[in-house]
Amino acid sequence: RGLDRAGVEAWLAQREGKEATVGGSTGVPTHFVVIQELLGAGSAAQTLTVRSVRDGEEVSCEGEDEAQHVPLDTDVLPTSSPPRPLAELRLALLRLCRALHVTELVCKVCTVGQRYLVVEAQLQLDEAASYLCGAKWGTCRFPAPFGRLELPEEAAIHELDSRTGASLKFTLLNRKGRVWTLIAGGGASVVYTDTICEYGFAKELANYGEYSGDPPGDFVY
Repeated sequence: RGLDRAGVEAWLAQREGKEATVGGSTGVPTHFVVIQELLGAGSAAQTLTVRSVRDGEEVSCEGEDEAQHVPLDTDVLPTSSPPRPLAELRLALLRLCRALHVTELVCKVCTVGQRYLVVEAQLQLDEAASYLCGAKWGTCRFPAPFGRLELPEEAAIHELDSRTGASLKFTLLNRKGRVWTLIAGGGASVVYTDTICEYGFAKELANYGEYSGDPPGDFVY
């Protein structure tokens, strides 16, 4: 924090290509995110969060006692909303999260005159919703979890997936597992996988696989 360009480059040079441990997982980082501080000294920014919950979303802002709960059947914020510009920003971000199936959005906002400006944002997408709004995500790709190298079989399916507008997914969980799945439909594949685990066969589950969007026949067989 507080580094100039030369300092950032030196910091990256010391760590690039070297193992690191994050959250108990060890691996070699392949990407680094550098965030430029856009606010000057003395400027303040609020943290605004939109988080998906079981029956809707919770919208909260730093400094407020309680989060606003917005049920799934409405996109109207509670009557006890903040001043109009901030309320409009919250509503716009809520609609954005619903349209793109964002499960959590955390952003920093600051005031510029009478307007609010988003100066930093982080979000989490629901990968299982790719069959619903994958086209809106564009070239977004979900990498293998940190510390877990992509296996050759998985890389082969990812390569096929990149060549079609359909969806092809494969994750190898246990080579010695006895339960192998290839389900048509991203939502169905998640339900089947959950059911297999609920019936006590999690240790026997060999893979997670799905295809949807009518991929070419020679990509599937």
